[in-house]
Amino acid sequence: QYFSDVPTDKTYFDLLESELLKIRPSRTIFRFNAQRKTVRSVQRFILPIGKDAEWVKTEYVTWLPKILSLFIGVKYDGSSVVYSLHYFEIKLLELKQNIDRSNNDRQLLYITDGLLVSGANGGRLEFRVVLNRQFVLAAIHDYNPSLPWFIYKYSQALVHLLVMRGFGQHLAVKAARETI
Repeated sequence: QYFSDVPTDKTYFDLLESELLKIRPSRTIFRFNAQRKTVRSVQRFILPIGKDAEWVKTEYVTWLPKILSLFIGVKYDGSSVVYSLHYFEIKLLELKQNIDRSNNDRQLLYITDGLLVSGANGGRLEFRVVLNRQFVLAAIHDYNPSLPWFIYKYSQALVHLLVMRGFGQHLAVKAARETI
């Protein structure tokens, strides 16, 4: 059913040599598409007992500037968050909470502005409580970085990965303290 267009009388090696799997020549030197890519990143973290998605959102918003305190400042008014470079007052990211779609089990923030955001963004950051309130998902959906994809992939994406690993460890430590 799924492979109805693949001939059944050919061997695996015949298929490898067939037109079905031949790679078409690329017009770029680096052999990747230059079209705009969107980011989707999902991590699962331990949720400390008695905590909810709103607590995780607030914890993340206050934790991130602490670990990057030499570079990053934050302004948080409860419904919007602005991360900026300390010394240059350059807005890196602005997140605005969707209050109508947020609750104790889900906090939704839209990525709306900043140097790291493409003008056609529409991305969002979400914290969602899952699996019998034992875990929380931290997810970025449909984020369009302003950096070219090749540069984003080897810079901002790596920083994001390190930050999320650190935040996961931070939550695990908080969860361990509460079970003692």
